[in-house]
Amino acid sequence: MLIYSDDVKAKISDIELHISAIKHSFAITTEETPNSFRPFAVFFSDPETKSLVITSRPVEDESDYYTAISEMLFSYSTLNSTSVIFAIDATKSMNDLSYDLLEIYAACEEHCTIYSMPYVIDQEQKFTWLEDKFSTHTLESLEQVYDSSKNLHATLEVFEALYLHTHMDLKPFDYSKIKSFFELNNFEFVSFIEKENTENLSV
Repeated sequence: MLIYSDDVKAKISDIELHISAIKHSFAITTEETPNSFRPFAVFFSDPETKSLVITSRPVEDESDYYTAISEMLFSYSTLNSTSVIFAIDATKSMNDLSYDLLEIYAACEEHCTIYSMPYVIDQEQKFTWLEDKFSTHTLESLEQVYDSSKNLHATLEVFEALYLHTHMDLKPFDYSKIKSFFELNNFEFVSFIEKENTENLSV
């Protein structure tokens, strides 16, 4: 079950709508081309206002995958964000069975909630959500569900990156620099920041 707590809704007003939209896009993308979904993020300047939507650049290997995630998350400090939704395609073991799942993080400085949504693709390439296995976790409750620390590797890597970037005191990049970086490195993004507001996002 997906649970949208008051704490989460206080930071992201329309969290249910955002997750529903990501689920819809994920299902279409994954049914057409399995394992093609790239890490995806939505940054917020307040509970109701998106500042940036971004999809990861193509990556070369696992190490580069997490590097790209960190590069995306520099947007949090650059944009003076109050929260972020972050989504990845992952594989986890539960009750001795392995599942593919969409994992969505709703994170801010105060807390992080993780929404896990397993799915299957049958031999006819039909995508189906396993809705009875949907779950909502904090990091502590996740550790009680998954079979071993190995199965938590992706979750821990993303959680640690989110913690680092939501608690960053310094702003390493201003808006113009990070925008140029994303353009030069094949990140797909849409910025909702008005030109007159960019001067407030300088280092």
